[in-house]
Amino acid sequence: MRYLRDRNNQDVVVVSDALKKYTSRQDKVINKLMKYAGLFKIEKILKNYLEVLL
Repeated sequence: MRYLRDRNNQDVVVVSDALKKYTSRQDKVINKLMKYAGLFKIEKILKNYLEVLL
């Protein structure tokens, strides 16, 4: 999660690839992912990524 918060120092391809892999899993729990995003204050950023992937 901290990788999304500090996007200037991260490779966008790495972050998007990780989210693609997670969203393709059968056991994904988007609600739990969004809960953690809220705790890390990155809900908006994560929603933007997930809107494209889902």
